[in-house]
Amino acid sequence: MGGARTAHPHDVEARGMKVDERTPADLGALGECFALEFLKRRRNYRIVATNVRIPIGRTPRGGLVLGELDIVAYDGDVLVFVEVKTRTSEDVARAEASVDWRKRRALARAARAYRHWLHLESAAYRFDLVTVVFGDGASPEITLTSGAFEDRRIRPRFSASWDEA
Repeated sequence: MGGARTAHPHDVEARGMKVDERTPADLGALGECFALEFLKRRRNYRIVATNVRIPIGRTPRGGLVLGELDIVAYDGDVLVFVEVKTRTSEDVARAEASVDWRKRRALARAARAYRHWLHLESAAYRFDLVTVVFGDGASPEITLTSGAFEDRRIRPRFSASWDEA
């Protein structure tokens, strides 16, 4: 009993699958798990929430549009919205390249709604990007890009002017 290790649900060896045999959803969940541990243990982030889904608007037919935030944390006094991108190889496409202007706008809208919901509109915040790349080894390569982008240059989708944001 003393030396037994409980397998983590996202552990690479836990289900006997290689990383490249996983579905994209499983791979993403595994990457987020590694990113969480990295942020907590190596960067001392205080994790507030994960996989937050928050209303950011309505469809033309009145349906709810939800935004998603992978990780919400504090780095000191700064509220940080972390996007996690996971890949099996850098050859496929750089993870950073998948955070295009549409994704940035969606993240900015979700972060704005989150801050409004918790009355944190005046709090200092930023957007970070964590890339998790699984190569040939058992341990992934994890990279943190602090302040990956700013939302000041992203105009809200339906706003007539910058001042209405």
